[in-house]
Amino acid sequence: MKKVFLYIMFAAVGLGLQSCLHDNDEVFGQSAAERINAAISNAHEVLESAENGWAFHYFVGEEYAFGATNLVAVFKDGKVTMYGQDEYDNNGKHYAITSTYKLTRDQGPVLAFDTYNDLLHKWGDPAGANAPTDVDGWEADYEFVIMNISEDKNTIKLKGKKFNNIMTLERLSVAPSEYLTTVEEVADVLSGNVMTYVSGANDTVKAVTTDYEVSFTYKDANGESKTVSTPFYFTPAGINFVNPVQVLDMTVPGLIYKENSAEVPFANDPTKALLISTDIFDQFMNGNWYIDADNLSDYAKAGFMSFVNACATKENELVNYCYLGTYTYQAGTYFGLHFNSSGWLGAAAFDVAIADEEQQLVTLTPTEYVLNGEYYAKNDNFGDAIKIFSATFKLEKDRVVSPKAFTLTDVNNPNNVIKLVKDYVGNPGHVQ
Repeated sequence: MKKVFLYIMFAAVGLGLQSCLHDNDEVFGQSAAERINAAISNAHEVLESAENGWAFHYFVGEEYAFGATNLVAVFKDGKVTMYGQDEYDNNGKHYAITSTYKLTRDQGPVLAFDTYNDLLHKWGDPAGANAPTDVDGWEADYEFVIMNISEDKNTIKLKGKKFNNIMTLERLSVAPSEYLTTVEEVADVLSGNVMTYVSGANDTVKAVTTDYEVSFTYKDANGESKTVSTPFYFTPAGINFVNPVQVLDMTVPGLIYKENSAEVPFANDPTKALLISTDIFDQFMNGNWYIDADNLSDYAKAGFMSFVNACATKENELVNYCYLGTYTYQAGTYFGLHFNSSGWLGAAAFDVAIADEEQQLVTLTPTEYVLNGEYYAKNDNFGDAIKIFSATFKLEKDRVVSPKAFTLTDVNNPNNVIKLVKDYVGNPGHVQ
């Protein structure tokens, strides 16, 4: 029988009990205080019983606004060791960061991560993880009401105390690093894609995965264009949606990953599948492409390093990353050249136009500065970095499906060659 303590509390109130915590009426065989203590004890036992830990599908942003990442939490002797998706140490292994946790009482048992663990708490830090809000960072919780423990004790449903997102812990049967590596492989293929589905009635559905959500666009029975979106998280099997989405006559709860395939079947009906777009312009526009100074021609490197070195000498700052792609600031969402210089964010927004579809030529034109972009252009040579991107380029990709790198060659200046990669690059100027 599922133990949902909140329901028990409501039942107690319905029976006219005067105090949930001090009730001595043995209607349930135990007082309310005894029942909550038993629930806490049970939660502790279940949490620490998972030898390989728990997959933690961790959402940030009020109403799941900023998407999800995967953590693994291993509970032992009042401590928790966490691992994170795409979080590696200098030896190429997943970080293992240990902190403490506790179980407290509120309107049911509460799981609280009560000492700082960078893999979790950085998401609530307004100064960390490139936070989109000034006060709450990525609007992330670190205290969770335990809503339900499944009868087989393999799934625990949580609710964030502050932002109310529903999340789950799932018992792992493999080591944390093995689980996360598999998830990362799935995310590598399925993120940042444009996908299409054509029904037998020639109805076309277009789906796009971003960092935060999956969006489906299609025409309804009246011929009107509709878009439905849902937050999601990656699993070794594919993509799980927070809520199933209604697309045409289908209710879709998620998508299935097929290795080495452009097909992405619907989780509820694998006979129907989206096809990952191999259109080079779709792939380019729906990804974030990181700069590494070592991947630039001498001409391009000079322009980029002019900016990096000015940040170091004039501001005493390190350019943590710089990429061409999309980012959502408080002022809006922009495609452009984005940077983080010792925590200071800025960008130059670009207009993108297909110059020649057959020849795979694209023209990038800067349009405006975003956030601190103008300051760094005036004071720290950000304009030199912008200049190398302000041209018409021939696009080339490293693989047909889900490319991991693009090479941009300036058609009017063959000395201006820029290779951009999908994987995050920290300290792209390699400043010591």
